[in-house]
Amino acid sequence: VSYHPLECPVCEAAGDCRLQDYAHEYGVAVSPWGWHPLEFATRDDHPNVARDPNRCILCGRCVRICREVMGIGCWGFRSRGYDTIIDTAYNMPLEAVDCVSCGQCVSTCPVGALNMKRSRFAARNWQTDKTKTVCDFCAVGCEQEVQTFRGKLVRVKAPIGEGVNQGNLCVKGRFGMEYVNSDERLIAPLVRGEDGLLTPATWDDALARAAEGLKKAKAAKAVGVIASARCTNEENYLLQKLARTVLGTNNIDSGARYNQAAAVATVGKVLPYPAMTNSVADLTDADVLLIAGSNTTEEHPVLALQLIKAARQGKTLIVIDPRRTDIAKRATLHLAVKPGTDTLLLAAMLRHIIDSGLQDKDYIAANAEGYEELVESLQAVSLEAAAEACGLAAADIKTAAELYGKAAAASILYSAGLTQQVNGAAAVTALVDLAVITGNLGRPGTGVNGLAGQANAQGACDMGCLPDYLPGYRALTDADGVKAVEAAMGRLGDKNPGKTIGEMLQGVLDGQIKALYVVGENPAVSEPGAAAVKEALEQAEFLVVQDLFLSETARYADVVLPACAITERDGTLTNTERRVQRVREALPPLDGCKPDWEIVLALANQLEADWAYASPADIMVEIAKAVPQYAGISYERLDQGDIQWPCVSAGDEGTPVLYADGFGERKALLQPVEVAPVDPADSAADGYAFTLTTGIEREHFGTGSRSRRAPGLSGLVAEGRLEINATDAASLGIASGDRVQVTSPWGNIEPVAVIAPTVPQGLVFMPQHYAEAAAAALFPAVSDPVTKVPALKAVPVNVQKKA
Repeated sequence: VSYHPLECPVCEAAGDCRLQDYAHEYGVAVSPWGWHPLEFATRDDHPNVARDPNRCILCGRCVRICREVMGIGCWGFRSRGYDTIIDTAYNMPLEAVDCVSCGQCVSTCPVGALNMKRSRFAARNWQTDKTKTVCDFCAVGCEQEVQTFRGKLVRVKAPIGEGVNQGNLCVKGRFGMEYVNSDERLIAPLVRGEDGLLTPATWDDALARAAEGLKKAKAAKAVGVIASARCTNEENYLLQKLARTVLGTNNIDSGARYNQAAAVATVGKVLPYPAMTNSVADLTDADVLLIAGSNTTEEHPVLALQLIKAARQGKTLIVIDPRRTDIAKRATLHLAVKPGTDTLLLAAMLRHIIDSGLQDKDYIAANAEGYEELVESLQAVSLEAAAEACGLAAADIKTAAELYGKAAAASILYSAGLTQQVNGAAAVTALVDLAVITGNLGRPGTGVNGLAGQANAQGACDMGCLPDYLPGYRALTDADGVKAVEAAMGRLGDKNPGKTIGEMLQGVLDGQIKALYVVGENPAVSEPGAAAVKEALEQAEFLVVQDLFLSETARYADVVLPACAITERDGTLTNTERRVQRVREALPPLDGCKPDWEIVLALANQLEADWAYASPADIMVEIAKAVPQYAGISYERLDQGDIQWPCVSAGDEGTPVLYADGFGERKALLQPVEVAPVDPADSAADGYAFTLTTGIEREHFGTGSRSRRAPGLSGLVAEGRLEINATDAASLGIASGDRVQVTSPWGNIEPVAVIAPTVPQGLVFMPQHYAEAAAAALFPAVSDPVTKVPALKAVPVNVQKKA
């Protein structure tokens, strides 16, 4: 108290202040000292964090959480004695000291020295309603406490010690939810009139118009449905049910394809379940972590804290990435592979492990089939040739293989950097084979852990939002599986595989698809082949879009249906580790909006479906019948805690680690590794100086429709930036902040350049979140032939400064 000003009536932390609590508990009314501390200038130069050093009690919690949990160290003690202050180095702005704007320091500050800038005067802690729910950005599935006041979201915190995040949040989870307060939210259905303009309409009129258009396309067997990894399990289940039992089509897909389709097509072929084998919590049990195609600290920041912790503990990190990302800087070994050569690298590692006798022969004999075929497929792989093609030293490939092969417990993590390649399926197959032949399955700290992209990418696939799989990953070719699903949700209108998103859009151009129903996705920005995508959206005879905002895709629609934000509806999400979690309504639906499940229900009944769900809980009852992995899951159980599937009965507590008792009635089915051409864009590379790769940046998500409408995120990064090596930039006369033109054989964009030490010479990087500089527009409509995932990781480009 001797250090602390008595400003409780005007302090943001009042009512949520540990010092205030202790002063009350111990009866401290006034400071016993006559000394007055120095007065320090307040700092308000960060978009999200406000600092008042005068309120600081020098507890050092902000220093420790930034250094020990985040692995950064923005804060430190400056000066000594009564002059001591917690500050950045040389009093520099937070952005200048590697701050990632996570707000962890704000969350741990026990007083009012660090505050959330925009919520400082919105409401007192005791005035807010508090609701426990789940973040809807990435697939880590962080638990949140959403605080609301007078119908507005005020702030977001994380319950300490709960959920997968254990009280941690990233910049999006803490400051990104403000999009729900945006003035750009849709508040009424829109219908395109005879004048060609979208105008407000009643819900009855809009639903009738939507049903009429879809019914017409159904009669022609020419309708497609695009679901969303942003929707809940219940909503996605209804969407695929609508497609299959009402519209009579298996043309159902979602943006989950970008990551999860590789798991379905490859992991699910080798192992019984197409999902992450282990839990986030047991990553630190690994002795070696092999991270391929995952810029984890940007794509899955809270999960990355486990990797940072593992590195601090001296565990071995092997990172495969063309760029020197933050997680690559922390690695024991960084393999800066040339874009598109990952499969060859992994095949070389497999070959070296086998040739060196590091495989677990007893485990293979007891648990696997197909080993001889795998060995045969690797005979043409030469370590030296692979090293040359990958741009690596052969010794480094050997080291990586030996570190992994000799580990007592080794865990594999992979993400979109691997799956969004033209040969992504082969790369993921190689990873699964690595785990099987070394016996790294069924124990904490082992496994093959594909990191899903969007919040409910795993759940969307679980629910059957795939053109060739029904709920519970029952193939359309599986007669018994089809029969079981029909018993739960009704007769299928078609039993032939449908089309993916890309195939549906092409189907419009070919005349095979007449109508599209798009929910929570934005293919106008996310899909490659921008000109063809735009043409397809323009040519579609009927387009219904359901979203929070008038997205780039919605602008082409005949009917736009305004949906609720995640904070305005109930349901469940399934995170990347198969953890099923409750989403709870923290705010009433915005006037004029409806939850997605209610819209789908109303639309189905307009199409004479006669559905009668009263709540998402009712839908979960049916899901438990249709999806065997969810058979033991109910809202009553989820209200007591999260459950990781498979959970096959009401008494089953779930499965944090898969395959602890083997693979059931089957064995792991090792697959041959097919080493595809090194670079899908090689044929067009002549005359282009750079290779461009894409990815996610920490501050934004998806196509930016939500994150760019959150002031706490757009205030950090407002527009798309092309990362370029300093030497390359100098040769082109480019400085940070210059507008540049990036041209590929398939398109061009004009982002702002930023000189970055993360990219090597000859490589440039562009995030995917910006409609006005859409990275996907530079790519051709080429996909992995196995997974049908668009190839978005390597394209030849030229870069020049704009005049």
